[in-house]
Amino acid sequence: MIRLSNEVIFYGGILIAGCSLLAMILHLCISQVQKVRLHSKLVQEYGEKQKK
Repeated sequence: MIRLSNEVIFYGGILIAGCSLLAMILHLCISQVQKVRLHSKLVQEYGEKQKK
């Protein structure tokens, strides 16, 4: 059985947190691009949203 030292666990946690942060940033960028594309498609098909 492999014995994990405190440093390996510590730096592993930092690595996992960094990967999670990178994944979150990537997800937010992709969802923002999809939002803009969907909005432009809706404006093209239905016109601008009317204000009351």
